Amino acid sequence: MANGRLSKRLLEVMLKASKRPSLPTGSRTHTLRFPRTPASFRGPSPSSTNTIAPTGPIKLIKWQINQLDYPLNHHPLSVDCSSVNSKPIFPLQFETTQSDLVMKSLGYQPIPFPPLTNDNNYRENRTKNDGGRVIGKDDQVVPGLYVTGWLSTGSKGVIDNTMNGSIRTSDTIITDLFRNPPIPPPSASSSFLFEPALDQAQFRVDWKMWQAIDNHKRQLGKSKSKPCVKCTSVQPMLDVV
Repeated sequence: MANGRLSKRLLEVMLKASKRPSLPTGSRTHTLRFPRTPASFRGPSPSSTNTIAPTGPIKLIKWQINQLDYPLNHHPLSVDCSSVNSKPIFPLQFETTQSDLVMKSLGYQPIPFPPLTNDNNYRENRTKNDGGRVIGKDDQVVPGLYVTGWLSTGSKGVIDNTMNGSIRTSDTIITDLFRNPPIPPPSASSSFLFEPALDQAQFRVDWKMWQAIDNHKRQLGKSKSKPCVKCTSVQPMLDVV
């Protein structure tokens, strides 16, 4: 299976939880429900829907009920899980559950900067692209510019998804290089230098600057017993160099 490693990890987590013995005095249980999509969050007031602040109270969650969409002529024991999608049931079906806690499992969100543009056709904050190839404001592919990870898909998935996405984007880059070999770089006397804009300021990151940023992240990691600590925005990285 294309995503067999991810499926195995998820199953191992669920199996491990299912084998834990119940506490003799315990009164709480947990239930895993698949596949569901949260449609709205409601507060104590009946009129408060989708307007709850990040720290506001939660009372109810409205879920859209989905179903698994298998490829045609699939075999139950050999189906490629990467080709199975979760799609809404039509006519749309919903259910409501009580809840007083919602946890968002996203640590970072991609923020496109020029010449990257937001893809307004998706709810996720993602860059307009075609298989990793960046598409500019004129809806044309920007030659030689690619995105991967959450910049290409939006804030969703786990490390396995982003890793496989990076592999696919790498294949795309190699394919493009064979089809259209890169033009020679401009001479040192050339006045043209493409530098993306950040808050109206011009900048570029060369190899030495990248090394300085990488060393800074590794130094931050030493104090936390980690290989490195990420810089969570562009400006702190540029401050290092």
